[in-house]
Amino acid sequence: MNVCRVRILDIPVDVINKKRAEKKVEQMLMENKSHTIIAINPEKVIAARYDSTLKEALENADLLLPDGAGLVWAARIFGYNGIQRIPGADFMENICKIAARRNCGVFIYGSREEVNRKATQILQKRYPRLRIAGRCHGYIDEEKMDELIEMINASGAIVLFVALGSPKQEKWMMKYLPRLNKVRICQGIGGTLDTLAGYSKRAPKWIQYLQAEWLYRLLREPWRIKRQKALIQFAKLVLKEKAR
Repeated sequence: MNVCRVRILDIPVDVINKKRAEKKVEQMLMENKSHTIIAINPEKVIAARYDSTLKEALENADLLLPDGAGLVWAARIFGYNGIQRIPGADFMENICKIAARRNCGVFIYGSREEVNRKATQILQKRYPRLRIAGRCHGYIDEEKMDELIEMINASGAIVLFVALGSPKQEKWMMKYLPRLNKVRICQGIGGTLDTLAGYSKRAPKWIQYLQAEWLYRLLREPWRIKRQKALIQFAKLVLKEKAR
């Protein structure tokens, strides 16, 4: 299944909705090669403009989830209809449902040990048929990375979730995925494990519906103001580009 990929501020974005994204995952699982799934938002677009390695990871991704109301707004500003916001945290669970149905082993890598363990337990309870092939916290020294790669390969996992935060997780995926001989899908999930484990709260459903999660997070965590400045920069650049 082909996905329409466009460029916003010279950064690739997939014009897709959740249903088509799920079909894409089903297709990926049937192919004898590895695939990367990355959620992209305005902050990541701005970061990729200054980080060539991050941009390369986005360019090479097999599926770029439009995560962020600002990104959907920008796509529509440029006339790219048919795009739907797909939060990476939500889509992780969509992949878990598919993996459970297909009996695909899942490996969860990243975050603190207690967060990783609790999030894994919650996923197992939420999806009893989900086969957790293995897990590991995200505090692995570079000299021990070979051991982690061997652990993932030995687990037989078909799906790998990487929770290292951006851009570290994207760079890790680009560097090490070629060495994972059984993984077919690798998704970067940022702080999703913290949310699953209850260490970080998502906005209520009605706020998510209004696509105002960014405001909710800012009010709860004022220190995010520095990160939210990227939203303002993104909006200015989009409007400037549109005016051209």
